[in-house]
Amino acid sequence: MLVNILVLGKEAKQNELYAKCCRELVDCHIDIMSNTENAMSWLGRVQYHVVVLDLPQPLFTLERIKRIHPESAVVVLSGTAHIEDAVRAIRMGAEDFLTKPISMEAFKLAVQRGIDRKVLFEEDGIYSKSLNLVNSCQMISASLEEQRILSITKSYLTRELQCVHAGIFTLNKYAHFEIEDPDSSLDQGLEEIFNIALTNYKPYELFPDRETFYKFVERSTSTPAMFFYRFQCVEDRDYYYVALSPKKPEPLTEFEGRLKILRAQIDVTSHNIVRYRDVQKMAFIDDLTGLHNTRYLNTVLEREIEKARMQNTSFAILFIDADRFKRVNDEHGHLHGSR
Repeated sequence: MLVNILVLGKEAKQNELYAKCCRELVDCHIDIMSNTENAMSWLGRVQYHVVVLDLPQPLFTLERIKRIHPESAVVVLSGTAHIEDAVRAIRMGAEDFLTKPISMEAFKLAVQRGIDRKVLFEEDGIYSKSLNLVNSCQMISASLEEQRILSITKSYLTRELQCVHAGIFTLNKYAHFEIEDPDSSLDQGLEEIFNIALTNYKPYELFPDRETFYKFVERSTSTPAMFFYRFQCVEDRDYYYVALSPKKPEPLTEFEGRLKILRAQIDVTSHNIVRYRDVQKMAFIDDLTGLHNTRYLNTVLEREIEKARMQNTSFAILFIDADRFKRVNDEHGHLHGSR
């Protein structure tokens, strides 16, 4: 079997070295890229067994890769030895996190492990479904944003059901479906799903009690087959994943078990997000003024600098200075000045 490997890094010589090591391991096709956006586009067309990621700030790109292909083994190479980055990378689904200078033996071992796991993933249907669930739950557990949880949940279920079109919905004040999809602009079939669901199905009939959380609806003369999955996210808000023309997994009992695990992971992560937001508010909001503090500014600056570097764009910072404000602090104290 021919193994597909993607090497994504800024240094051409290093990329060639990584590619050479991979060829020594296995018969493989290797794509070498230095542009992240081109690589993301390519990932949508090629199923890579292993991705070698060697970028200055790899975690942002790792997240994007795992969203597109969670089953691909990603070996992260980093010039920094921060334990926090390594832990976060592994939690996000990285196969390994190696710090420079890198031992080529350790690199080969990580790549080989990724290849072996991917091959097993493809050959063993039961294992692949379990690993798909584990990877998705792992990414959900590392999420700190509600929209990311919705996106991962949608991606996982869409792969599981092998359907082309699917969407995330909530209920409006009239208890009718309304679109709440994190990737709505990417799915041309979302409007069709919405119209079918809105016209033909009432949520309280599909889910008559809290114990019912999924429903397969068989195809009829007027409607296609559909799948509905209800789950709660941050602050116990109900969401509905709706798929058009799904392939019903067999056996259904195992599929139901995976759905329960997914719901449990979403529930735990949702509660963690609420607690995280409370702590974040305490850390980033000034008690006196209710405005963001300097700590928040530093956090945002780091994020925007990284985003600008990755997207090759720029951003602006606006400073506002009050003349002779020091006199207020000197005469009346800093507490009065803050007010």
